[in-house]
Amino acid sequence: MILRTLTEAELAFETYFTYGSKYNGTFTQITGSRNPSISTSLQRMGMQLQFLGALYPRTTDANRKQRVIKEINLILSILNISGLLNKSKLTYGNVFGDPGYGMILLGFALIKKSSTYNALNLTSKGIVDTNAKNFFDYLGAHLFQFCIKEVNTDTAPYKYGGLYAVPKFALNSPALVAGALGVYSDLVSKSSPHRSAIVTFSNTVVGRYGYSNNSRTFIPIGGKNTVRKPFGSSGYNAYTGMGLALAAHGHTGTRDLKKPSNGGNYLTQAKQIAAYYTSVLNSGQAHQLHEPFDFAGAASTITSINTVKARLVAENTGTSPSLVTSDASVSSATELLNHKQPSAYLYNLTWLGDTTFLAALDKRVVASGEAKSLVGVSAMRACMNVMTPAEKNTAAANRILSGFAGLLERGITTITDGK
Repeated sequence: MILRTLTEAELAFETYFTYGSKYNGTFTQITGSRNPSISTSLQRMGMQLQFLGALYPRTTDANRKQRVIKEINLILSILNISGLLNKSKLTYGNVFGDPGYGMILLGFALIKKSSTYNALNLTSKGIVDTNAKNFFDYLGAHLFQFCIKEVNTDTAPYKYGGLYAVPKFALNSPALVAGALGVYSDLVSKSSPHRSAIVTFSNTVVGRYGYSNNSRTFIPIGGKNTVRKPFGSSGYNAYTGMGLALAAHGHTGTRDLKKPSNGGNYLTQAKQIAAYYTSVLNSGQAHQLHEPFDFAGAASTITSINTVKARLVAENTGTSPSLVTSDASVSSATELLNHKQPSAYLYNLTWLGDTTFLAALDKRVVASGEAKSLVGVSAMRACMNVMTPAEKNTAAANRILSGFAGLLERGITTITDGK
């Protein structure tokens, strides 16, 4: 069944947000996630701002528009009072250690570029104005330094199995920073003060760490502080693809997200990530979403992951030091087996505007049970409350909200129920 993207986004708002007309209190943890003490709250509130910022100018019901603005005002107030937006938090380490900073700046960009901003109360306008500028300036300066300190110095990266280069830095957070800077530059400031940093990061990262196989690109997580290192991650790769696609706007602006920029081939590389996952999803091998880089096609088990861990430790030689130095340092890799909705994490890739990928993803989440089969409901929305207790849906649900924002901004007017 083909459904209207806007209608499904409106229904998601009405059901899961505090000011929704059909708000169900048992779903609080799904789109709440607004406790500043929770490590993931910043990125999830960023994705909620993206969703609400994209929804407001497109929904036509006057009452709903007022309630969407109330929700934005609420989130901005929580962020402001919490101190999470303070300049003192915008350190180099924080910005590249938490995807939330890029997610928040993208949310600010979607709000400031449209009528959403004009509808905010004066306090919220002040919060957006002050913090959007701070985020833009600090994240841009940090990305420039990141290219110098991390990207440009990683000239001989560790190669897992002697073949696949694994970066010493995590890719997802800086990719999102580059993407948010690109969108803000193109649509809000209409300038390119951070263009060189965006170009350097994207060109180098894609050229050095993106591996193509029949036009499909797969990128390992990487990161000297990321214990999973060369293990795959649908969530992290979705963030990377999303960031690269949006970073293109910092290279060659289009002044409209409905017109994706392919400046520097960033969108092409991002689409190769989507093409890789399209192949995996269409083959029914959803278990490959969290395999180590050299997956053989069998479903992951603790035993198979432990085998890879042992190999990583054994590869730690003086001539080509591994990023993994002990079995304990990769122990959390087994957490990959506990992800309940790994396919649904890929909905951040809707920012690419790739409808072929989206159709494959819709089918897979239904077939794998990651979406609750409801009549007349999109696969995306059906993923948001498939499991109990409700908090188990939080990670996927917020990615789906960002996915809805991507569809609305890219002008994708219809989605499917995955059948």
